[in-house]
Amino acid sequence: MRNGIAHGNIIFYPDINKEIQYVSIWNNKYKTTIREWGTTLSIDTMRSFLFNFVDLAEQLHGKQK
Repeated sequence: MRNGIAHGNIIFYPDINKEIQYVSIWNNKYKTTIREWGTTLSIDTMRSFLFNFVDLAEQLHGKQK
């Protein structure tokens, strides 16, 4: 996921009100257009993933101020 975002391989899908509903992220094989990995997540799923990621990072490395 990090590589896909870092390399700009991300698309936001809005609803009719132009609010983002889904996000697609993928990663291509080095120096090719061959997709190695990808996912499409709802905003709720992405939010949950990110909050859980922060919680885990804080557990492993301590909470930063």
